[in-house]
Amino acid sequence: FVGFEQAPVYAEETSRPQIVVSRVMFLAVGYAALFLAISSWALTVAAGPGFIADTSLKEGPGMLFGLTEERLGSTFTDVL
Repeated sequence: FVGFEQAPVYAEETSRPQIVVSRVMFLAVGYAALFLAISSWALTVAAGPGFIADTSLKEGPGMLFGLTEERLGSTFTDVL
């Protein structure tokens, strides 16, 4: 999570820094956690619940691109 150290800088720009900055930071962490959960779920569904570990070991860091190409085609993978 890059950028949390900038919260005090942004606080100087608001009229209510204690409320606004803390609320926005908690929302940012919540959205990041939600995005991670949905992404993990989508990868698990795409690979299959029983095959997610084997697929990740076989394809490594390129697993997202491999699964995307299988399901959505090379054009979408290139855009991704």
